[in-house]
Amino acid sequence: MRPLKVLTVALAMSLLAAPAIAEARPAKPPAAAKAKAHGKAKGKGNPEKREERVRQALENQGIDSARAKQVVEVIKKYRTERTTVQADMKKHRESLRALLESKSTDEAAYKAALDGIDADRKKMVDIQTRQVAEIRGILKPSEQAKVMKLLHRAKQQRGQA
Repeated sequence: MRPLKVLTVALAMSLLAAPAIAEARPAKPPAAAKAKAHGKAKGKGNPEKREERVRQALENQGIDSARAKQVVEVIKKYRTERTTVQADMKKHRESLRALLESKSTDEAAYKAALDGIDADRKKMVDIQTRQVAEIRGILKPSEQAKVMKLLHRAKQQRGQA
């Protein structure tokens, strides 16, 4: 019975403290908010900073500097290919969205947009497969496992943001 009372009191206190915590946070300065809105927070808009962060993260996982630089070069090589496919996919999604919003009955246009998205997804999978194969040629299996762990963690952090 006692643990239930403690839990109830803790829950009540946390609910009462929530508004106070929310008010205690300082407002974001407009420049920081604007930078985040444009994807420039933490160097997201700067490829050199992004590559340096990736290299540093690889080295923190115990991968030597030379291999980390090779991996970064492979990522850089495939990034340009990915960005063109991503832009094409965005166009297909936008056309599909426009068709849906306009409540169009043009089945051929829907099919073209959907087929374009499917083709772009296949291209992305192909690019990723080639990139992973090239990275596997550089890293030892134990290092590959560390990179997979790092990628999983990064993906989780992107989902929380």
